[in-house]
Amino acid sequence: MKSSQRLKRINQLIREELSDILRSEFPLDRMDLISVQEVRVTRDLKYAEVFINYLGTPQDRHRAVAFLTQRKGRVQQLLGGRIKLRETPHLKFVEDLAIDRGSRILEILQELEERDGVPSEGSEEGAPVDHPTDSDHP
Repeated sequence: MKSSQRLKRINQLIREELSDILRSEFPLDRMDLISVQEVRVTRDLKYAEVFINYLGTPQDRHRAVAFLTQRKGRVQQLLGGRIKLRETPHLKFVEDLAIDRGSRILEILQELEERDGVPSEGSEEGAPVDHPTDSDHP
């Protein structure tokens, strides 16, 4: 239990420090569009996957990850100067596709709703849904 809490704290610390490093060390206009969504450090603290999102097209996001990957040595060096761990984890920048997946799920739900003509719950169309209660049954 203690170990997983420690990993969560380390993940959060690295995420915050990397976000700050990107803003302060790479002050390009396009860097404002990059966000560190999540960091996952291995249990041995030797490696860290850094999930990056970029406001723009999927191609822009891919280029942003490539940009960071090319500069990963410098980013890792800066990170090592800010955090106190025995070793600084080796960074691997990856595209965070969670937002894309979530958007696609919403699109599919919308398509199904339109196809079936069933309004979603909370929609203004249709009557409110009456859920049975225990008192409705003898």
